[in-house]
Amino acid sequence: MAGGLVGEALRSQSAMAPSSPAPLLFTTWNVAGLDDRRLDERSEAQCLALLLRDPAPDVISLQEVVRRSWHGHFKHHLRAAGYTVVPADPTDTGSEYFSLLAVRGAPTLAESVPLKGSRMGRRLVRAVVDGWLFLGLHAESERAGSAERIRQCTRVVERLLAHDGPAVFGGDTNLRIEEEPDIEGLDGLTDAWVAAGSAKLDRATWRMGRYSARYDRVWSNARARPLDFVVRHELGELSDHLPIDVRFAREG
Repeated sequence: MAGGLVGEALRSQSAMAPSSPAPLLFTTWNVAGLDDRRLDERSEAQCLALLLRDPAPDVISLQEVVRRSWHGHFKHHLRAAGYTVVPADPTDTGSEYFSLLAVRGAPTLAESVPLKGSRMGRRLVRAVVDGWLFLGLHAESERAGSAERIRQCTRVVERLLAHDGPAVFGGDTNLRIEEEPDIEGLDGLTDAWVAAGSAKLDRATWRMGRYSARYDRVWSNARARPLDFVVRHELGELSDHLPIDVRFAREG
């Protein structure tokens, strides 16, 4: 069974892990569950691409998961691999799609908070593990959602800046460049793509025909230092968004 193979492989990786502190690996991916073309095939391939590698991520932030892909694929693979999913039942929502965090260890805080101004049922997912704060969000879409999107991203920034330990956000912000100045406090965070040198090849993580954008962001506060920024271009056939890997070192 595929889930069993994933779990066995990851348990073996854990057994071989060094005892010294290692960077934390954070992955974010909008998996395009609303596109039902080859949904089961793509969902299974996404799970294997996320988990069957060494090292596997410590934290996974997923957006646009749907019930079919959750029940048929993500739920079983993530649990077999030893992750705690936040929220525990991400399908407990009126929306047909949802976001989640999958974390190693036992969270001391785990919640999915409805964003009251959202017309699209968006939620801010939050988990605290070993003093680290992790946030995930699929922010309001479309140009008409600009004001609400700015409010949602401002809320993320406020949470990251307020946390007294390391704090990391990864998700699909849907942000337009011209909206960034309206997000108070954003300049107080580290953008992992910028910190890694703003490589042109890795700028656009969403593509649709001739259009592309840097919707997917990874931000951190001063107590979480990004060590790299890796866009997995080889997985471009699995979603209209590319997954991002960032390793973090704890500061202070």
